Amino acid sequence: MKSFWKDNTLSIFTILLEIFTTAPLQALEMIKVNPDQFDLVITDMTMPKITGDRLSQEILKFQQSMPIILCTGYSDRVSEDSAKDLGFAKYLPKPLDMQTLAVAVREVLGFQKS
Repeated sequence: MKSFWKDNTLSIFTILLEIFTTAPLQALEMIKVNPDQFDLVITDMTMPKITGDRLSQEILKFQQSMPIILCTGYSDRVSEDSAKDLGFAKYLPKPLDMQTLAVAVREVLGFQKS
């Protein structure tokens, strides 16, 4: 099983990323059905049919411990200061690079750099 995850993590991540970016309501339903299958949610503020803050509120209703990272360019609805109050584990302003995202994911999931 470990080999499967090592070999397929990028593919699985790519598929989930596609679902989240094009169908956030479908992604929400996936999380509702199997909340323990997800360790982390990374969302944008602006998405089709639901905003990132609303998605976060919906997820936290049934999975209070889910860490959620918000990535956004500009939003008059949420700031870095208000993101914590809305339940986001981390606020990342765009544009962001993969290094910044990787550090944030490690931090939110509690991994220490070795």
